Amino acid sequence: MVTQNATVMFGIPHYFRLGLEETIGPDELEKINVQLAGLKLPQNELTMAQVKPIRQKLDEIYGTIGARGITMCSGRAAFKHLLSQQGKQLGFESETFRFLPGRFKLKKGLSLLASWMGKNYQEKVFLESKEKHWLFSVADCYECTNINSTGSMCDFTTGFLQEFLTWASGGKFYRIQETTCRGKGDEFCSFMIDKDPVE
Repeated sequence: MVTQNATVMFGIPHYFRLGLEETIGPDELEKINVQLAGLKLPQNELTMAQVKPIRQKLDEIYGTIGARGITMCSGRAAFKHLLSQQGKQLGFESETFRFLPGRFKLKKGLSLLASWMGKNYQEKVFLESKEKHWLFSVADCYECTNINSTGSMCDFTTGFLQEFLTWASGGKFYRIQETTCRGKGDEFCSFMIDKDPVE
């Protein structure tokens, strides 16, 4: 389990910042910092309240499609940082997890991420197993509340989950589709994850 101190120190905003810096580079991140009245992104830890305006600024600078791609790539990079900094606490380094067969390993890992994200978002995150896919749903999603769908962080979550699946499966790619979004007025942000990799 993630300790309370580790959760506070290394939460979603921390990994969002690291992933974004790796994706666009420290110079571009500093430009955003200046435009947002000096958040000092590379030096200080962010709060969830600071993540929203940064995501909106990405839309302004790179356009909707570009910002979505950047945010998704940031999510992928963020998972790698989570793995190196908190992989052991999350249970990803245990023999019990590492030697699970195929789908059981993916399901267990998604459950661990749902628990971790629920604590960090301070929301409810559900994982449901269907016949051909998993449904990863976030209720009362902070990243989507009072923000339109183009400025949400759902692409970050998609990239984050994709990188986990690729890592846990030894390099396979699993399709993820957001089926509902609070930014569009839905009750949940839900991500449908195929159980079979793309061939």
